[in-house]
Amino acid sequence: MNEKLITRAESERRLTELFAHGRYSHYPSNRRDRHIILKSIIMTLKTSRTYTKQGIKRKLTEWIKAMHEPEGLDNSTLLEHLLEEGYLRCDREGARFWVPETRPDSEIFSPDVEEIDVLGVVKKARLDSTGTETGNKTRERIVSEAAKLFWKRGVAATTMQDIASASGLSVSIVRSYFSDEDTLYSTLLCESALEWHRKIIKSDKKEATLRERLIILVKVKMDLARAKSPAFRLLTKEWLERAETGANPRLDIGISKPLVYMERLVAQAVKRGEIRNVNPKKAVWYILGLGFLYGNRMINKFLDTSKPLTDKDVVEYVDLILKGLSK
Repeated sequence: MNEKLITRAESERRLTELFAHGRYSHYPSNRRDRHIILKSIIMTLKTSRTYTKQGIKRKLTEWIKAMHEPEGLDNSTLLEHLLEEGYLRCDREGARFWVPETRPDSEIFSPDVEEIDVLGVVKKARLDSTGTETGNKTRERIVSEAAKLFWKRGVAATTMQDIASASGLSVSIVRSYFSDEDTLYSTLLCESALEWHRKIIKSDKKEATLRERLIILVKVKMDLARAKSPAFRLLTKEWLERAETGANPRLDIGISKPLVYMERLVAQAVKRGEIRNVNPKKAVWYILGLGFLYGNRMINKFLDTSKPLTDKDVVEYVDLILKGLSK
């Protein structure tokens, strides 16, 4: 944590930036933002009360709804972070929870933060953002124009002024939605991955075989590729980088849901006896590893020409992964 205390002004500004404009899509990597979020939750709880596990999760769900239902946050994740950071305590059985008297926020926040009406700040900012163009549409325009610039120039060569000019907005308005270029870039990657995940879930056929479900998964990705979205092209490029380096912090949160989904497919296929008993997590990385080796053709073709694989290519791709070179 920085030695500088988080003030009321900073807390209100960041709560507005994170939750008042569109849907926030992931738990922040910035430690100050994390404390602002956790502190805002604690301020909606009664310090003199003990909560059951069901009760504390209900309160966290209420907070999530009041904060515009951010997709990257759920009550289990928030509960884990609250306990980890010392904002909440629980008994050995994990059945009773309470806000302790001694907490980290006493040394992180200035005293005037206690005067904030957390839910009121976000509600007011959301109302203020509506006018001739809603806050959500403004946010979408910023993300769309930024994606075009990031694809054309790269993140390092794109400034907030460039994004503001392309969006027809002032830099201050753009910064009210996103604090800097890197935050904006990480957000659009996460939202592209989440869009892919949502479309996969919508298209999934739970009673189908693993082969059929993987074909659906890849076809959904190809449908997104046909839309020629700069954001999705950036996501594809970052996926390739992850395959080469083995890590990419910008993608870790955004791709977690598609990866968990794929692990579930493998686990269900094992249970049905479609494939041998394998570790689902290792199997997914095996699939992705082969996918990127075979997929260099697709990835490079897509990045250069935006031409996705045909349906025939997709079937060949999935069969190669599942069957290898066996007869």
